[in-house]
Amino acid sequence: MFDKGNMFNALRQAQNMKKQLKKVNKQLEKSYFDCNSKNNEVQIKINGKMKIISLKLSESFSNANESAQQQLLLSTINNAINIAQKESQKQMNAVTGGMLGDMKIPGL
Repeated sequence: MFDKGNMFNALRQAQNMKKQLKKVNKQLEKSYFDCNSKNNEVQIKINGKMKIISLKLSESFSNANESAQQQLLLSTINNAINIAQKESQKQMNAVTGGMLGDMKIPGL
């Protein structure tokens, strides 16, 4: 019929996983990833929660036209987010055993 022992074990495992995910979440908040544009005109530091921590623009960036500046900013920001997302996903999968796949869970 219904095995209460297995259900209890599954609930306990889920609680442990939740605790581990919170721990990873806190670690990600403290993790920083650097991303630079090709010629270092734009330097971005982002944390594992996809929050930009710092942004540095070189003098050569200031000399570029507006269109080039926008493209450099967008590509560097997108690269930084991509790096942080991949690392976050890697750390989450380590806790969940890959059960989440590529799911993006808000707040994690």
